[in-house]
Amino acid sequence: PSSLDNGEAESIIVCQTRGAAFLTIDRRARNFCLAEGIEVFDLIDVLRALWKLRVCSKRQVSQLVNDIEKREGMVIKHQERIFAR
Repeated sequence: PSSLDNGEAESIIVCQTRGAAFLTIDRRARNFCLAEGIEVFDLIDVLRALWKLRVCSKRQVSQLVNDIEKREGMVIKHQERIFAR
């Protein structure tokens, strides 16, 4: 769709062609991938996996969230999904 920039569109095409998952923080790109049957993960999914797979402790993931928000100037919504049982 025209709402995606060229880099996102190209990355999605590469993932689709190679059968790879797409990682994004863009809701429009995520929704497009879901509609097209392309496996997609967002930042919450990755942070949750770090915790669930015991790559990082809950404290480390929480610190990572804080660091991302501070350094990138963004707000990570739905943080409760990261640590949901």
